[in-house]
Amino acid sequence: WVFDRLTDGPGPRPRAVVSAAVPSPVCFGLVRPTILLPKRLAESVGEDELRWVLAHELDHVRRGDHRTAYW
Repeated sequence: WVFDRLTDGPGPRPRAVVSAAVPSPVCFGLVRPTILLPKRLAESVGEDELRWVLAHELDHVRRGDHRTAYW
């Protein structure tokens, strides 16, 4: 899976979840960063587009944005 290749490295590994309940990708989580992808997006885009979306969300995680909803 694309996500496995993007997160293969040192440090804690975020998780990715696919859900029909969200309209757009989002990252969250205090203890373990989580990227939540809309099911429709995950099933309809090609590998290159999915890699871009995941890389974008992983950049949010690297900056610590996944914790901002809690402050």
